Amino acid sequence: MRRLFCIVTGLCLLPCACAATNESDGNDASSNGGSTGSAGSNTNGGSTDAGGTPAAGGVASSAGTTSSAGASSLGGSNALGGAGGSGGSGATGLGGSAPTKIDYSIWSLQLPTGSDNSPDSVPPSQLLKGYQDPYFYPAPDRHGQAFMDPATGITTLGSTHCRSELRESTSDGSGVTWDSAQTNVMTVTGKILQLGKGSGGNTTVAQVFNGRDKITLMELQYSGSKGGFALFYEEAKSAGAPPVDLKTSVAIGAEYTFSIALSNGVGTVTINGKPVYSQMVSSGLLGKNFYFKVGNYDQKSIAGTPSVTPFTIVEVSGVDVTHR
Repeated sequence: MRRLFCIVTGLCLLPCACAATNESDGNDASSNGGSTGSAGSNTNGGSTDAGGTPAAGGVASSAGTTSSAGASSLGGSNALGGAGGSGGSGATGLGGSAPTKIDYSIWSLQLPTGSDNSPDSVPPSQLLKGYQDPYFYPAPDRHGQAFMDPATGITTLGSTHCRSELRESTSDGSGVTWDSAQTNVMTVTGKILQLGKGSGGNTTVAQVFNGRDKITLMELQYSGSKGGFALFYEEAKSAGAPPVDLKTSVAIGAEYTFSIALSNGVGTVTINGKPVYSQMVSSGLLGKNFYFKVGNYDQKSIAGTPSVTPFTIVEVSGVDVTHR
């Protein structure tokens, strides 16, 4: 099992901070040129490469050893204000942001900034150092990480919507994929803080992405019209049916916990402890490679000059990923 808790704090920076890099691989620019790895390749939780945005808040890294398909991650992350060892806590710095339980050593961040169809991407090494900008910053309640998606921004070649979203990766930012025959579960705790277009809004908060065909397989969406979650399922490009109403009432600002999984060839979703969706994957997809995404991928946003005006804001206070 791969579980490592890292903390992000500090002051908000300008858009397109220098730590970000442009990348594109077709439909999903956050996969670093389409490179793939195994589910067990997420290592070096203590990556501290040069060039990030220093955190300036009460940082305390907490790290245990974690594993993904048998590989263990090492050490704790370093942020300005304190370094954490394995299972330890760092010293308090300036500010005093509350911990966010996200292991940034296994995620890269795609932003709604960049150029053409090449959004900026922030590697794990910079996230571990407390990277922040107008699209990615501590939530107002200091209990989680805010993902802000503007109404207009840079999109990937295969999408008409911009996003502020994490994608599974190795410690150097290369893409990671895994086999659907494994046990693969992502559990997320969060809130919808603001929804663009209100009752007419719709944003994707998590994905199981088909890395081989470069399309989503499962998208967990928050729907303003439904006042809760829906699930979009697509096995082939443009062959998805309308999202299925999961009949879960979750108010704006209310905390939720969901698990989205693709294990032993079956996709499932559980919300607030209740199983709400199950779908057996077609045999032709069982040999494909997949990865998780989490954050804010607003389905009403469009391509255009990146705005810094908040449109949709999703708070994530914890992410736990299991591969075995």
